[in-house]
Amino acid sequence: TSVDGVMLIQTVEGFANVGIEIKTQDNNINATAIASKYGTSIIKCKFGDSISKECIHNSSYRVQVLHHASVLNLPYMLFVVASATRVTYSVMCHG
Repeated sequence: TSVDGVMLIQTVEGFANVGIEIKTQDNNINATAIASKYGTSIIKCKFGDSISKECIHNSSYRVQVLHHASVLNLPYMLFVVASATRVTYSVMCHG
């Protein structure tokens, strides 16, 4: 499996590794509307909940994110939607 990046974050429980998956914004969703709806730079969700399904709109992307987390034993994954010039929104998913 190949994540686009890995970072270390500090949580209330301590430090945790986070896998990063970046996807180019496509015309199948209104990414700007999703970003505006949640009004935060990083949207928080749990794998498989309604927020993750809305923000990680493509089922193959959701499978890919879950696969990365499972194979690499990562408690968190950051899914990033970006255009060629900027990040539109990011989703921090946890198990």
